[in-house]
Amino acid sequence: MHSSVLRPFALAASCAVVACALGACEAAPGPEPASPAPPTASPAALVVHDVDWAALGPIDAEVLARLDGAARDAIAKAPVPVLVPRWEAELARAIVLAKEGYYAFSYRDEGVTVSLSGNRVAKVYPHVAPHRGTTTVRGRGGFVSQNEGIWAARWIEGGVSYALDVECASHADSRCADEGYVRALAEKLAYVGGEGAR
Repeated sequence: MHSSVLRPFALAASCAVVACALGACEAAPGPEPASPAPPTASPAALVVHDVDWAALGPIDAEVLARLDGAARDAIAKAPVPVLVPRWEAELARAIVLAKEGYYAFSYRDEGVTVSLSGNRVAKVYPHVAPHRGTTTVRGRGGFVSQNEGIWAARWIEGGVSYALDVECASHADSRCADEGYVRALAEKLAYVGGEGAR
C-alpha cells in the first residue's frame, strides 16, 4: 500500500494512544465490591441439666430382670434415668448403651423397631425461645410427629430430654397407621435405673 494511504491510519493510531494517556479512555472495570457477610446467628451454648432422680419413682425390678446382663450393666452406668418399654414380650434382645450425658435403647422384633434415648445435655440458642410443646406426653408438654413413616414422641421428664421413635417394616402395620401406638408405648415406659438411682 502507498505511504500516503498509510499515513492517516498511523496518525489516527497515534492520536488514540495520546488520548488514552491523557485519561480520555474509559477505565477498565475493576472488581466488584464484596457483598457484606450475612449476619451469623449466636452460637449455641451447651447446657447440662440437673437430673431429678426422685421424679421417676421406684425402679421396676421385674422389667429390669427381663433385660440381659450387658443391658443391665449399661443401665447401671447411665448418667440419666433409663426408661424402657414395659412389654410383655421378652426383652433379652434389646440393646442399651450408656455414654457421657445420655443413654440409648433399641429393640427390633416382629416387624417393628423401637428406639428410645434420654439426654441431659442440650444445645441452647439465645435467639430461640423455649417451646412447651404442642401436645401432652406422659403428662408433660411434648411433641408427637411422623416423618417418612417413623412416629416420634419427644418430652422432658426429671430434667432429661427423652426421644421415642417407632418404625414399622410394613406400611400396612397398624402400629404405624397413626400416633396411637407410639403414644401408648410412651405411657407404659418403665423406669429401670441409672447411676444416680436410689
